[in-house]
Amino acid sequence: MNKKLRILIVDDDKDILKFNSEGFESQGHHVTVASSGNVAIEILKEKAFDVIVSDLKMTNGDGLSLLSYVNTLNPLPAFFFASGEVGLIVDKCIEAGAIGFFQAF
Repeated sequence: MNKKLRILIVDDDKDILKFNSEGFESQGHHVTVASSGNVAIEILKEKAFDVIVSDLKMTNGDGLSLLSYVNTLNPLPAFFFASGEVGLIVDKCIEAGAIGFFQAF
């Protein structure tokens, strides 16, 4: 049996939140959503997650600011970006501690 993960999905696009959360939930994972980096930080103060999937550019707390906060947590959750951003920003995200960067279209 596969481990059921606690996943936090962070995006300011409601359709993307719905699509991603339904996808992970259909695989049996426990999903929480946040509409911004700042909302995610408040959630993380109360609850631990195995995985975080975050957009990069958001109002009210961007993904890099969220990653900076996440890097202070113990245990450290796996952090991935899923964003339409491309170019040098990908390297910056990986250097900041993200495990991966998925380019969304």
